[in-house]
Amino acid sequence: MDKSEGGFTLVEVLVSVFVASIVIGVLAQSYIYATRSFEWRKLRSVAIMIANVNLERYKRIKNLKEAGFECEINDSVTKFQKSLINKGDKFNEDSNLTEIKNSSINQKIVAYTSPSKGCDNYVVVESVVEYKNHPNATNIETVKQVTYAQ
Repeated sequence: MDKSEGGFTLVEVLVSVFVASIVIGVLAQSYIYATRSFEWRKLRSVAIMIANVNLERYKRIKNLKEAGFECEINDSVTKFQKSLINKGDKFNEDSNLTEIKNSSINQKIVAYTSPSKGCDNYVVVESVVEYKNHPNATNIETVKQVTYAQ
């Protein structure tokens, strides 16, 4: 073989294929992470939106006992609590939030006041949304939104 012929040796080709495969692997991992991160952020945004909708809906109710809330009075606080939405609830049926429909979510509204006011008034309303950011996930993410009652 004449030395003046151009071309690559077998070693050069193998090294370049090895380097290219490492670069492609890193890019694939980055893409997968970015896609999962986007899905997690989208689910969190939907959970925050649902918590805010529930908060706005329930902070204006004057009589929580008539709205189905349980009232519990102890020494330091009066607490009203109601579990709102699980999979298949009307809120989910009315919306196109397929990522929440396919996810396991629990929602509740909790209202607090001082024990001296009893079960007639409440001051603070808290909306809690618990969800899994992946159907097979073991950890549960929680979103809490709090406001004063009107």
